[in-house]
Amino acid sequence: MFQKQAEGNVPFVQEIIERSDKEIEAYQYWKVDDKKDHFISFLLGQINNPSKSDLLRLNSPKSQGFILKYEIVEATTDFAEFRYLFDYLKEQVLKLNYVSYVSDVKNFVRKSHVETIERHYMKPRFSYDETTGLADQQYGNVLIEHLLHDEQSIRIKFICNIYNDRKWTKPLSFMELLQHILQ
Repeated sequence: MFQKQAEGNVPFVQEIIERSDKEIEAYQYWKVDDKKDHFISFLLGQINNPSKSDLLRLNSPKSQGFILKYEIVEATTDFAEFRYLFDYLKEQVLKLNYVSYVSDVKNFVRKSHVETIERHYMKPRFSYDETTGLADQQYGNVLIEHLLHDEQSIRIKFICNIYNDRKWTKPLSFMELLQHILQ
């Protein structure tokens, strides 16, 4: 059974993300701690200086985003803080009139490790302007993924997927989104 799963792309386990009371309390403490401010400042510096950045930038006509590898921050950040950033990014996007579509975790058995993908997927709250006949897409749909191998953080991926359809408004600037969520 595990051999078949290792070769396929079907999760062995898929469930809704649930944080324990202890995890929630630690996250709340992290949000008011200097460590969060240092982490956010680092990430903002990486985004604002692309020529000196270790982030992998994604920029296509339909998607914009970045990938932050854990190895970049490993010396100054522990695993819990990396997960806190994952949840913090979601929390900040929700403040921008977005709704959580799904927050789940999938576990895959691979040949050499167990792969875990935690995922937050958010959509803009539906808003339709009758005068223009357009729905407001804001920044598009937002996907945030936290990839782990054998419970060790590998990366966080943050991507906005926009609608290229005449029924939707033009998307707002991705850089503006990052400024809002990382302030």
